[in-house]
Amino acid sequence: MLKEQRLNRIITLANREQGVTIHELVADLGVVEMTIRRDLALLEKEGRIRRVRGGAISIEQQIVHNKLAELDLAFRRKKAVKQKAIIARYAAQHLVHDDEIITLEAGTTAANMIPYLSQKNLTILTNGLKTLLEATTHLPGLTLMNCGGIFQEGLFTFVGPQAEAFFDGLKSDKLFVSGTGIDIENGFTDPNILETQVKQAMAHSARQVIVLMDSSKFGRRSLTPILPLKDIDVLITDSGAPAKIVQALQNQGIDVRVVKE
Repeated sequence: MLKEQRLNRIITLANREQGVTIHELVADLGVVEMTIRRDLALLEKEGRIRRVRGGAISIEQQIVHNKLAELDLAFRRKKAVKQKAIIARYAAQHLVHDDEIITLEAGTTAANMIPYLSQKNLTILTNGLKTLLEATTHLPGLTLMNCGGIFQEGLFTFVGPQAEAFFDGLKSDKLFVSGTGIDIENGFTDPNILETQVKQAMAHSARQVIVLMDSSKFGRRSLTPILPLKDIDVLITDSGAPAKIVQALQNQGIDVRVVKE
């Protein structure tokens, strides 16, 4: 296969699958990993793809995805507002203690914890600009740390290798994180590849992973896996969560907290 054919094949796979890994490209194209890495570097330099850890996504898909994600964020802020507030309040009041270092990912449910935090000497790590600003308003004197990275317009989050390296280089007591779906077969998932990679870095550096999921997300599957179920320590949800899935999650060893109104 000629080089230009190989490059076009990479772009086709990235567009069709919304993202492609280096291992998939090695298998598909029958070349060594070093060749794939050089191809990805060239395509990124030409502005035809964007490299992410372990693979690439197409520029076309990223633009479309960012617009969809922006609309989805606005929708999610209005959806399940009451349930998210209940979950956030429980998490803040029952699972955060004085002198802890906690990581709050940029999702709406984790950000909703901030008004309910009253513990002393807390340190908050985050990749969310709005989360950071909310914390400065409600908790003056708090130690706040925000990662750098690529700023996602509309989502108000920082992603990319710099954001991942920030969390890889720190340790926290607890991570409070959400996604758009959880089911027994696929685990804990989200549609945004770049967000997922930052959440994985957050999870690897946290002593305990606490997932905040309102009941509307149970049984749903999104594009990319954030974490397998075995890596979740606690899951907090509302009373609308399907009992069958709750029981299955408990059977996986997850401490599921169903919070009533």
